[in-house]
Parts: sequence; structure tokens; C-alpha cells
Amino acid sequence: MRHSQTHSGRAAKGESKLWDTEFKKHLNRNNEKFLEHFRGSRNKYIEIWDYYNKHLPACIKECTEARAGYSEKPDRDGPQGIYWIGKDPEILFVGRDHFGWHGDAGWPNDIDSICFSPLQFSFNTIESMGTYWAIIKDVIDSLFTDKAYSWNDKLEKVAFSNACKCLSGNSSYQRNLHANCLKHEYLAKEILTVNAKITVLFTKRYEVLDKLFDSENVVLYNREEFSARRHGSQIIIECAHPGRQSNEWRKKLIKTIKEAMQENRQVSA
Repeated sequence: MRHSQTHSGRAAKGESKLWDTEFKKHLNRNNEKFLEHFRGSRNKYIEIWDYYNKHLPACIKECTEARAGYSEKPDRDGPQGIYWIGKDPEILFVGRDHFGWHGDAGWPNDIDSICFSPLQFSFNTIESMGTYWAIIKDVIDSLFTDKAYSWNDKLEKVAFSNACKCLSGNSSYQRNLHANCLKHEYLAKEILTVNAKITVLFTKRYEVLDKLFDSENVVLYNREEFSARRHGSQIIIECAHPGRQSNEWRKKLIKTIKEAMQENRQVSA
């Protein structure tokens, strides 16, 4: 598998540690654990990747043709599919744009080119993670506080993806990419297939929430920083990306997710 970089070409904070001997040793030590995680969610991965295989070729063609409308050809990294599906996911975290794959790619992608970025999350220490993953790890640790839970136990309770499967440095073109991903319903498919009780969308900039499922969602609330909808038995929360938010905002995020978890318990009781 190739060395994956951030969109800017610079390694993210702590990322340089991941590609040296230490990282290879980590993979070797945890090889069986990674396989165990995968086997637990294998059917969900297959269902989602089958959907990609049907829709991504046309999607890539459309997004490539859309570049013709720009005086300077926009860059595009990706596509990169869903990152991680735990065996029994309670929460699906959804970032704004794909992050990790560096360079324009077709579909299907060679298996040897799938990036290592999602595996950063297997690390137990904040120091070895990029900022986004470190924040999400802190959120997860705050939600699953049972001391009997190991980090691998917690990984079984979560899933990770991104609303847009590609990334561009051109903000106008990035909106185009987002719109096309929504049109092809990748995120909707992932939410339904992963079937987590709660989905957290860090997509407020693109207002993704009310574009999902043809507005078949029940409105739970619209607050200044957080909005929530119910789709069937699932609660979907939308808010800003956590990367540059304050510690106070992160506490509000954790409180909001905890409230949703409690509401789901009451509904299912």
C-alpha cells in the first residue's frame, strides 16, 4: 500500500510516525485484530463497495467533465470510500470531505492503492494521530466510559466515513463534488447499511442533513450549533467540522450525542 498524504502534500501532525518501522510493527502486531474487525462487518463493507462499483464510474466521469467549466482546471484527490465499520456500530461519524488519498484516481481502485489513513485510528495514543482523529477519539472515550472497554471494544461501536468522496483545493469545485456525491446517494446508502443508532454529520457548511432521504426525516430540533432529525429508528445530527472548534464546543457535541443515545434507549425500551 502506498504512502498516503494530506491534500496539501504535507504530512499531517504526527503522521510522519505512521509510515516508519514503528507503523509496520504495529500492523504486524495487530494483523489478526484488524482481520477480526473486518470479518465482523464484512457483509456491510461488501454491500457498500458493491454500490460504489455501480455508481462511481459515472460519478467520476461527471465530476471530471465538470472541470471544463473552470478557467484553470481544479485539482481532485480521490475517490476514497467508507473508512471503518465496527462490528456493532452505535455511532457513525461523517466528515465533510475525503481525507487521506493523494492524487486523482479512477474506479475501481487497485487494492494496493487503498490508503492507510483510516488505520491511524487504531493507534491508542493521541500523539500518533492527526488532529481530526485525535478529536474524534476523545469524543469516543467520553461516550464509552466503561472501564471494562478496551480501545478495540470501542472500535466495534463506531464507524467513519465522509460525505464527499473526493477533495479539491477549489472551493467552488468542492461544492460541485459534494452535490454529485449527494445525487448518487453514497452517504444515504452508508447510513442505512451501517445502521448505527446515531449518525453525526460534520457537514453544516454544506447543509447535508435536509438533503438526505428526500426530506423524509422527522425534525427533532434546529439549534444554533446542532440540528437533528430522526430517520426511522436512527437519529442524525449535523454540526460544524470539529477541527477548529473550541473545547467548550466539543463538550456541547459530547452532550448532544449523549442526549441522542439516551433518547434512543427510551424509544427502544
